[in-house]
Amino acid sequence: MTTDQFDDLVRDTIAGKRAWFEGAEPPANADDLAKVEAKLGHALPEQYEHFALTFGGGYFGGVNISTLSEKSSWYVLARPSIKINDSSMLVISDDEAGGYYGFLLNADGFESSVTYVSPDDGNSIEEAAPTFFDFVEKFALNT
Repeated sequence: MTTDQFDDLVRDTIAGKRAWFEGAEPPANADDLAKVEAKLGHALPEQYEHFALTFGGGYFGGVNISTLSEKSSWYVLARPSIKINDSSMLVISDDEAGGYYGFLLNADGFESSVTYVSPDDGNSIEEAAPTFFDFVEKFALNT
């Protein structure tokens, strides 16, 4: 899915189901992005960056999504720190039942796929979506 296709899908869903997005946080700005990436020491995946700068986060459709704004209660750096084997995960969402969705960090930076981890199951992991756009489509937009 291209960025334009994704944006159209999100905007069409928002237009048709406004109540689903009443808890959404406003988009982040370039300063927010720069601060988060400086603190992490790595660039964020491009699709997540685009989403945060274009749509924001918070309660977004059928899921909560971390924001880049330090003032938000959904601030990405205020989320739990998850260690998985020799890696860590940047949490971008949770299932509100103890599981987390996020980007795994490897030697080259953050992976672009979204991983689900269940700490209650000994940090068992599985791929939730091959890309962030796919994650939003599947979990937030319920399409």
